[in-house]
Amino acid sequence: MANINYKIDQFAALFFAALISFAFFYPKKQIHFVLQWNFVPTYLFEWKSYLRKNTILAILGYFILVISSYNPASLILCGIFTFDFIGAIFEPNESKDMLEMYFKKYDFIFKLKKNVAFFNLLLLPTYTGFLIFNYTESFYLLYYAIFMNLYFILILTRKYKIYNFKERGNYYGMIVFLEYFFCSILIIPAIFVIKQNIREAKQNIRIYVGN
Repeated sequence: MANINYKIDQFAALFFAALISFAFFYPKKQIHFVLQWNFVPTYLFEWKSYLRKNTILAILGYFILVISSYNPASLILCGIFTFDFIGAIFEPNESKDMLEMYFKKYDFIFKLKKNVAFFNLLLLPTYTGFLIFNYTESFYLLYYAIFMNLYFILILTRKYKIYNFKERGNYYGMIVFLEYFFCSILIIPAIFVIKQNIREAKQNIRIYVGN
């Protein structure tokens, strides 16, 4: 048993070292290897745009996300690092014309549901891997799923709550990260913030699209 625990701890230490190295030392210049990502639907345009511009980074990050399912500590830690990717995906603002065209075809709840569904589809291998390796600790997976989804919804709803076509982005940064990180940890505050964000996002979209 001692040998098994030692091997697990050794793996966790190596995983954390690799994760931290990836976060701080991944190439800042874009590597010219681009996939079209045509299987991503057009109504998930933020995902498609980010993946096309950051193909290598996205693939490496996703690989680390999947193998993080090996134990609870790596699962939670990698989930926190994933928040930076979520912020980057939804940080840019689309043009006013694109926003009008999109929300005349789809409503905000449709956008929210489709993005959450795609996000959880991406997380499915991680969910499955954790259940295989840690089937007796499924509580961690339940908390992880809630934690990740709350943060994701907070970021997406915030984008349209403060959307302004004159701004190129919505200024995702450390303050936003910390605020939504602690809301997601506590769960209940996140639910109240999400309700408020959805209401204000719909109001803000109506300014550009109308009823």
